[in-house]
Amino acid sequence: MNASSLILTAEQIAADIGVFADVGTEAPSIENVQGGKVVRFTRNGEATEIAVASKNNVLIEKYGSETAKHANFKALLASDRFGGLREWATKQLAYISQELSSTGDLLEIYGTLNGGIDGTGIAAVDQLLAASQANDSTRILLIDGPAGIGKTQFILSLTERRVRRYLSERRPLILHIQSRGRTLSYLYDLIAFSLQRLRVGVTFDQVPILAKYGLITIAIDGFDELADPDGYDLAWSQVSDLIQLLRGSGSLILAGRETFIGRDRVLKDIASLRDGIDEVSVLTLQPPTKTAAINWLQNEGWTNHQVGLIEGFLEPSSLALRPFFLKTLSDPSVAALLSSTSATSVLSILMQAMIEREVDKFGEAVDRELTRVERRAYLHTFVGEVARDIAESGTSSISDATLSWLVEASLPWPISENILRILKARSQFIAFFTNDDRTGYRRFFHEKFYEYFLAEVLVDTVGRAETGKLLGRSIFGSSLLETFGEVISSVTRTDQLKLFLVQALRLIQEYPPIDRTRKNLAALAIASLSTADVIAEFQVSAVEVDECRFTWHRFWRSFGVFAYQPA
Repeated sequence: MNASSLILTAEQIAADIGVFADVGTEAPSIENVQGGKVVRFTRNGEATEIAVASKNNVLIEKYGSETAKHANFKALLASDRFGGLREWATKQLAYISQELSSTGDLLEIYGTLNGGIDGTGIAAVDQLLAASQANDSTRILLIDGPAGIGKTQFILSLTERRVRRYLSERRPLILHIQSRGRTLSYLYDLIAFSLQRLRVGVTFDQVPILAKYGLITIAIDGFDELADPDGYDLAWSQVSDLIQLLRGSGSLILAGRETFIGRDRVLKDIASLRDGIDEVSVLTLQPPTKTAAINWLQNEGWTNHQVGLIEGFLEPSSLALRPFFLKTLSDPSVAALLSSTSATSVLSILMQAMIEREVDKFGEAVDRELTRVERRAYLHTFVGEVARDIAESGTSSISDATLSWLVEASLPWPISENILRILKARSQFIAFFTNDDRTGYRRFFHEKFYEYFLAEVLVDTVGRAETGKLLGRSIFGSSLLETFGEVISSVTRTDQLKLFLVQALRLIQEYPPIDRTRKNLAALAIASLSTADVIAEFQVSAVEVDECRFTWHRFWRSFGVFAYQPA
């Protein structure tokens, strides 16, 4: 049913107008009159009737002493007495202007649409969502990409574009629904909260009707964060029900990490989708180019010298190109810190920002049981154990079943079964992971993620005077040793740093040459040269290494690769 072009029956109008009738009053009734029918109900305390002609779309609304003519049912729903979309647009413009002003200037974000190679921006996506669609269908747009790529920013920018042009273009306003740490128990709770922020007169149960007739578009942001104690089945089920309610001219945006959102999974897990009728498109957001990133940083006040310090981190596929990381770097205090001290690295800044961002993504149920410090400790331990498992197995990925087991292994304190189930459900969608080519497996999204957490594990393992398979079988390459140098130089606790150095040097001397343990310990010790001044004597001798790398300061100025042969 294309609601804007077909003549609706009085029965259809009565069914859809019911959510606008006052609570506690009778449901809309229908009476036959000359030339058509009349739908009667109570709205805002006033007896209201809508005359429905049998031969055209025009509706006559009467309440009290007032009479209003509407071109069609869609126009009636948009009117001030029902959807109040003019007021909605005004209030949303004020709200979103404040929201965007708090984030500062942002990079324009592009993505690839449905597997294409051309960049697709806000204007093209706006046009796609405004295009005509099949009768009695729902249009779904999936926006995916890794953490920090700009999914929320993209939706905000699209929302702003729609609201600023509403009076001239009349395209559907966007209701931006964010999880904001809420565990999903009822989707309409999130809808109600989003409406409350805008302070509009529409209620949560009226939203699907407005969307069904193409007056608003519902955008669920952070869909991958809506874990309940039984996983994500409830989220998929409620979205499936919502898609059925939107059939007509309805559109739905679902945004989430690429590990969770995807066309195949949506078609599999949303039971109500009808292949060939409902339209499913996928927008995969992409990082900006190096040139665009540099120009943006310079517009934010960075000097050529400061840009030069991090330019190596802005190559294609670099972590720093994600808008979240660029925004982190753009802080003037960060630029000053990078210029003035050798104890801070770009990698450590980016990783700490990412970790702090992820600590806030577990949801309110987890937040109530685990403090921020405990969540941070769990995250470090869990992702570190994933890195250890991958390193020890000599593979590049890990199964979902192993991830679930590692959740329990990473919790040194008891937690409730409900929270444990949430953590297990969320383990596959931690920001540092992405989907592997094998179904049911995950891998680190970027090699630096893997190296960073493996380096943390190595610092902790050696500090406890332990060795094991990780040190005995692995070959530590140049890239890992570079990252290890960054991690060890950013350790703020002197006692932890001193313990690592002392134990590493002791084990180098005492561990028998039966495997790679001594070689790897020597390589780690050499990578720690920038921190050697915390102990009285630092000496590595009579060992050989596969590779070694040390950094004189934080920006990877390596002074050669050395092979230490026994005397």
